[in-house]
Amino acid sequence: MKVIRRTVITLLILALLLALAGWGLLTYIKPQQPLNLNYKEISLESQAIDLLRTKKPEVRLSEYEINQLGKKGIAEATLPNPDVKITGAEFRLNGQDLTANVNLVWKDRVPVGAAMLFKLDWTGSQLRVTHKGTKIRDINVPLSLVTVSPIDLPLESYLPRAVHISGVRFDPAYVIIGLTLL
Repeated sequence: MKVIRRTVITLLILALLLALAGWGLLTYIKPQQPLNLNYKEISLESQAIDLLRTKKPEVRLSEYEINQLGKKGIAEATLPNPDVKITGAEFRLNGQDLTANVNLVWKDRVPVGAAMLFKLDWTGSQLRVTHKGTKIRDINVPLSLVTVSPIDLPLESYLPRAVHISGVRFDPAYVIIGLTLL
């Protein structure tokens, strides 16, 4: 009788410890801030017109504009892992490095807050955003679990037709787009 009682108590304690560990894990990975994928279309036309006044043939994309382009790109991108859905994002720019604080939902049930690391590159006609890694707080997540396909942003579509992009530079606070008139 004592053996059965000890076994039941041990199993109850183990179940309680597992429940507490599961609760702790869910609390640890849950999003720390509410985010969304709402974005506003940006227009570089006003900046392009300003270049005629300043005679400096460049447009600077601020973190706000990168945020809008990034949200649009993620909202339209397809994740290769159907179990993961990105529900919100906020971007931070540091030169060619872009950090996206994102809210994910795994298997339509588990909310997760993560930091996704991206690299920006100019391919000659498009700004390419390439996923380099994901962290949940201080834990690195394997690329096989969370991967975003490269996102190509056609920046010339945001400019008047008479303006062409001659090159792109990455400043710590801006993406600087060099322009020429056709």
